[in-house]
Amino acid sequence: MSMNFKNSWSKRLGFVLALNLLLSVAVMAAATGTSQEAQATNANYGFQTVAKTLEYGQNVVAVIIDMGADVPASAINIGTFSVSTTNLRQNLTTVAYSGPRTVVNAYVNNTKELGEHADNGRYIVLELLYGYTVPGATTLYYVSYNYLLVMNYQVTQNISFPFTDATIVDPAATTYTKVGEINLVADSFAKLGQGSLNYRLFTPADTTKAQPLVLFLHGSGEGGTGNNESQLRANMGATAWAEPDFQNRHRSYVMAPQTGGSWSNTNLDLSYTVIQGLIDAGKVDSRRVYLVGLSSGGGGALTMLSRHLTMFAAALINCPASTVSVAQAATFASTYQHIWLVQALNDPTVNPANTTLSYNRMLAAGVDVYYTTFPDVHTDLGTYSGHWSWVYTYNNFVDPGPQQRGPVMDWLFGSPCCFQLTTAVSPSASAGTITPGSGVVTNGAVVSISATANAGYIFAGFSGALTGIATPQNLTVRADANVVANFTPLAPALNATVGARSDGGGTRLAPITLTNTGQGAATNATISSVTASVTSGSGSVSVSSGVPVNVGTIATGASSTPAVVVFSWPATAIRVALTIKFTADGGYSGTSTVTVFR
Repeated sequence: MSMNFKNSWSKRLGFVLALNLLLSVAVMAAATGTSQEAQATNANYGFQTVAKTLEYGQNVVAVIIDMGADVPASAINIGTFSVSTTNLRQNLTTVAYSGPRTVVNAYVNNTKELGEHADNGRYIVLELLYGYTVPGATTLYYVSYNYLLVMNYQVTQNISFPFTDATIVDPAATTYTKVGEINLVADSFAKLGQGSLNYRLFTPADTTKAQPLVLFLHGSGEGGTGNNESQLRANMGATAWAEPDFQNRHRSYVMAPQTGGSWSNTNLDLSYTVIQGLIDAGKVDSRRVYLVGLSSGGGGALTMLSRHLTMFAAALINCPASTVSVAQAATFASTYQHIWLVQALNDPTVNPANTTLSYNRMLAAGVDVYYTTFPDVHTDLGTYSGHWSWVYTYNNFVDPGPQQRGPVMDWLFGSPCCFQLTTAVSPSASAGTITPGSGVVTNGAVVSISATANAGYIFAGFSGALTGIATPQNLTVRADANVVANFTPLAPALNATVGARSDGGGTRLAPITLTNTGQGAATNATISSVTASVTSGSGSVSVSSGVPVNVGTIATGASSTPAVVVFSWPATAIRVALTIKFTADGGYSGTSTVTVFR
């Protein structure tokens, strides 16, 4: 008994000791917080800055951290992280800005898309305060030209937060490293070159058919650096056309070359070469190439129009740094150019009086030109230099005047440069000619169209975009047009004669000749039948052989070779009326009755 008792107590004592040990471990775990939550130690996560080109230039608007695994949205707020930057000029010694960037929103998603929130997500998006006057937000600095800042962004974690699997991210054991930069819209432009010319090219989503193209010529501040970047970042002159909302309305290529200084003829011609190559490759619609430019690029646009006038459907030009001459205006008018000028009246760089002079000269020459002026340049986002009238343009303004013309960017795409003129003749090419032949015609061009009949035909009038029998006629081309010159064959007028009869061994032979006194040739003239009626004497006369007979083509004023018709003709039939029927091509038919003596 004593042995059994001792064994039972030993078992109970062991159980109690084991239970106490487990409880002490649980208490210790609870005290240290590690029983249910593992900690991520010595972790490093990469982040990217996100920059957007705005009306006043490019700003860094967000930071996106790649956590590699899902984080619950409920664990993140604007205080979870701090963001700061030290931005250096190109010499890497001059500090343009060093300090904090304010986090104004924080959320997670799995797409890196700004504004897209999810309950759980791999990416933590930290939206930053940005604006025209917000310190540290810009990606550029200006010294004669717009240069890119070297941006050294830092992200600091302030408080712990968990992954969705409850693993804790401890700020003391976690670092964050910048691994790249995202430039919204600008990154969708390919970096390319043509000879000495650098350029960027945006390709639309739909490339199954030829699409329009916008050529943007930047101002002097965006050249000079050779970085092939500033023309996409200093303003929205290129990127506005590639924004998703605009592309949804107007699919198009966007080309943004960068010049080393002013817009030389060489750079303009190289740009032309690139566009012509895209047209030849079937990628760009030759009738919908549009030209835009600002400041120095506005002057370059006017030169480009002069050098390659028929390439462009329309031009949208801000504060052009050159003035249109009287001769230039006459050249623009010759192809019915569509031009819209925009300028602020307080522009300190380009004298508005010069732009007004350009406008008046083009208007007097007959150019389809429009001119919008603003007293100054300001929006809800800021008040800018009066030179920056393009801020209005790339916000797609509607003209404030009584016409309410616009929106200006959509107007540009409503102005095709040229249209297809198709000309043809009817019933066939042998009937006559129409000039000019089919081809592409500049929008607004006045085309003289004439018709000329070939021999045997007469011009019967135009149909399609022209009507009436007057030739030539003028057609003003404002849309694709078809013109047909209609011709009808000149009608022959045939009559038959019967030559001297002769015996033919029990029969009577009568030569029949067809003579054409009409205006048109008788093609395939045929004696189809001959019938005889005895008018004096007795008996009956009938045709034995010789008809029908094709006597060929009989020109106007000519006669056929006589066709010999054999009759059964008794001697008692003294006088006979011969009814001769004949036909010719074109539906012509006729009858002659000839009375002859045997």
